[in-house]
Amino acid sequence: MPARASSRWNGSPRSRIRCSPSPRRSAGWDRAGEDASVCVDLLPASGFRAARLRRRLRREARRIHGERRDWAAVLNGEERRRTRPDPQEQVERRGAVQAVDAKLRDSGELFEAQIMLRSEAPARGRAEAAMSGMLAAFRPLAGRNYLRASGLPIPGIAFLGSDVPLRRGSFDRRFATGLFRPARKTILTARELAGFLKPPSIHCGERDVLRSGALLSPPPDLPSFEKGKEGLIPLGSVSTESGRQIVGVQTADTFFTYIAGRSRYGKTEAAIAQFAHLVRAGHGGLFLDPHGDGLERIEPYLADTGPERVVRINLGPGSSPAAQPGWNLFEFGGDPIESEARVEAVVDAFASALEWGERSTRAINLTTQAAAALAAIAKRLDAELAPTIFQIPTLLSDAEWREAALPFLPRADQRFWTDRFPLLASEAITPVTNMVDRLRRSPQIRALLGQSQGTYRVREAMDAGKIVLACPGTGGTRDRLVANLLLFDLLHAARGRSELAPAERKPFWVFLDEVQSYDGAASGNLAALLEQSAKFGLRAVLLNQNPERLSAATLNALLTNRSHLLASTLNSHAAALVTKEWGGRVSPEALTRLERFRFIAQVTHKGRLCAPFALGGVQVENVIDEPAAGGSGHKGQRAGSAPERSAEEVAAHLDGLDDRILAALKERSAGGEPGSESPGMPEPPRAPDEEDEAR
Repeated sequence: MPARASSRWNGSPRSRIRCSPSPRRSAGWDRAGEDASVCVDLLPASGFRAARLRRRLRREARRIHGERRDWAAVLNGEERRRTRPDPQEQVERRGAVQAVDAKLRDSGELFEAQIMLRSEAPARGRAEAAMSGMLAAFRPLAGRNYLRASGLPIPGIAFLGSDVPLRRGSFDRRFATGLFRPARKTILTARELAGFLKPPSIHCGERDVLRSGALLSPPPDLPSFEKGKEGLIPLGSVSTESGRQIVGVQTADTFFTYIAGRSRYGKTEAAIAQFAHLVRAGHGGLFLDPHGDGLERIEPYLADTGPERVVRINLGPGSSPAAQPGWNLFEFGGDPIESEARVEAVVDAFASALEWGERSTRAINLTTQAAAALAAIAKRLDAELAPTIFQIPTLLSDAEWREAALPFLPRADQRFWTDRFPLLASEAITPVTNMVDRLRRSPQIRALLGQSQGTYRVREAMDAGKIVLACPGTGGTRDRLVANLLLFDLLHAARGRSELAPAERKPFWVFLDEVQSYDGAASGNLAALLEQSAKFGLRAVLLNQNPERLSAATLNALLTNRSHLLASTLNSHAAALVTKEWGGRVSPEALTRLERFRFIAQVTHKGRLCAPFALGGVQVENVIDEPAAGGSGHKGQRAGSAPERSAEEVAAHLDGLDDRILAALKERSAGGEPGSESPGMPEPPRAPDEEDEAR
């Protein structure tokens, strides 16, 4: 039978603080079915109500200061006499006066309070023992403020409190509904309430408690995540009354996610868990990791996804050239939209990796014209003779090669090569040719980009739901260029899906670790593409250590269009930048002191941004069953229908490709296939003069 104790209250809108510990079991004492609750209902007073309460306090102060008469003197009509008070009474009165004076001096908010305690247990004795423990916790407040249990004590017999039959129904109704009707008015100041507002522990699961620092509760209806549950993305673990629990967010609410935080603090591990869960659920995706460690964590969990779905591009240290798929940036079908997208992807990748900006117009134009020319002649040649990125230096530096290619170009492009290209300085081509030459010196990159017939096509990967694991390496500008080629090829291919109906654009999840590697501050192309690609089915998760390393345009695009924002420990400047997005609800100091594998997150839930909350990191083992021993995820297998070639065969093919393309172009031109006269070979670039340098 439950035991209850109550202290006053009065009906109106109020705030409620409720602490209800979970039932516990301890060795030797079964406490199953026990429950103890403390409910503090507060009614803030303002305006005339606050003035009335302060007048009540002043009257109480005057009463305490005045002389007291016993009942006999009152009944006999005796006049009040000023007598010296008893020393013990004087001490008690002085304490009461100090308590009331403190309330009057406090200029803060006043509250009327209703405090209800309830304990339940199978046996009455246990319920009474729990109630005694809770009353003992309130005993320090039973002095000067007279905060005591409401009821009539009968010494040695009973205490007629809220548990008596006549009062029990009223107590239960107030406890369940929040009706504010205390036994008598209790006035508390904001300073006195500070002890009630502090959560008893970090495991307090109540949603209505305003917390400071990083003790932030998640949304109450955030869905829990279970292994294999589709439609959800694992987010992290939160504290509940039943312990730690992994929560998730809906895929329908997810478009762009940004995760920032210090290295080795769990952001990449969380991304690995999310990516592995999504692709195992049937989604296509690309995980771009410059370090390659994340790909090794993912691969064992792909063992049962099917070898035909997985494409691996590994250019990291120790990788084998023979294990690379074929990827030709100028291998096209007959679609002019695809051709234009590939040209733009190549130009954006060069501009981002080499940080070409508005002042690098000559280099950008040369790259654009060279890529467009190779795309044009690729449509006229057999698939085995399709030019690769390594034909860019040949086109720019070999006059005979250019002359053979000119008849196959559009008239406007021909005018560039015949009229304007000869006017450029001889060293104008070196920023482009030197970078391509550096790519060719790497056996792994040569094997990847040097095949005319590719086995990896990003548009095919998007539409077929394939899994792309890419490690471009972290060696410098060369590896950054490969990473940018992968990314911008994907982004421009996504824009090409505009020909499909919105319902047919299958979501494709892109995870970009160290995203600052693909963010050319001068070009700003990444920001523009991110703003547009969501409508074409692209879903992106971007990670890096410091948001300040991103360009202003990219960071603005991320924070404006983000669905979810997660941050682990950051430095003070970055923490201030992130917490501004949360409207000051989290202090920057709290974000700089987070422990490892702890995050503060703000997510989109049911179409709306929720308040920031704290959560723990998640690992791939938490969301997916561990693979069987020896599972390798089909390492070494390559997707695609083109025949696989060894590294030596790729090198031999590339070494003779220039001559074979030249012969094929001359043969087709002699046969009259282009349908137009050749304008002739342009003269080689002359030496620069002052006007050229100014231009």
